Amino acid sequence: MNITINKERRLYVIGTGGGFSCFGFDNCYRDAVAMASQMNALRSVNNGLEYVAPTIDEIGTMACYEAYEHLASHFAKHPASKKTWFIPGTASRVKTILEDARKDAYCNANRASILRLFFGDTETGRDSCEENDTVGFIGRSTGTMKVPLLIEPLRSDRGDLSSADGGGQILTNCILRIIEVNTGIELYRHPKYQLPAFTVHVNEAAQAYPIEVGREGQTQARFPGHDEAGEYMAFLQGYRAVRPFRSVTEYNREMREAA
Repeated sequence: MNITINKERRLYVIGTGGGFSCFGFDNCYRDAVAMASQMNALRSVNNGLEYVAPTIDEIGTMACYEAYEHLASHFAKHPASKKTWFIPGTASRVKTILEDARKDAYCNANRASILRLFFGDTETGRDSCEENDTVGFIGRSTGTMKVPLLIEPLRSDRGDLSSADGGGQILTNCILRIIEVNTGIELYRHPKYQLPAFTVHVNEAAQAYPIEVGREGQTQARFPGHDEAGEYMAFLQGYRAVRPFRSVTEYNREMREAA
């Protein structure tokens, strides 16, 4: 494995024979520190061993990357790795909600909690208005770092719910707000959360999509009518927590086409 350092983009570039992957300087340091901290917290199983994290002045150096690799090899065999891995910086309340939903999904299958997640900047509370990959059951990956996954709910031909075969990792440190879809109850809201504010403008020159929805002086989306624009704004603001789920048939067809 060949590793080079791209200082301009702040990346470790990792050659794997058939291609390349990248690992950010800050993420490498962050995760290494978190692994060391989590293993050191379980002193009773460490036999007196102290796991040493890289120092902040080593960010962007090979020493930091090597420390990460060394810690990851120990973490994979350590009891700390049995727990769900949350991206460092994730709010404690968010961790609890996601874990409760994951355990609910494990115990109650497709009658479990479905969460709507709102993502954004936790420093400012600004919602990034993500439309996709925001609603689902909560699962968990396998591997060394068992990260939370968002699993898409699917509608069967009978009308009941099932779920997709897998899902993507949740950026848990970017969650600003959580709504439980089945009840409509808001479970979490970041102290600085800002509800997105939109404007609506009619552009008569755009005949097919004359209704423009703007945010902060920029056009966010265009629609053929006011109803569609209203649905879009209601979804992004959380007044409508969910859109209609795809059917199992639609999901399977799209998976076959993507294969």
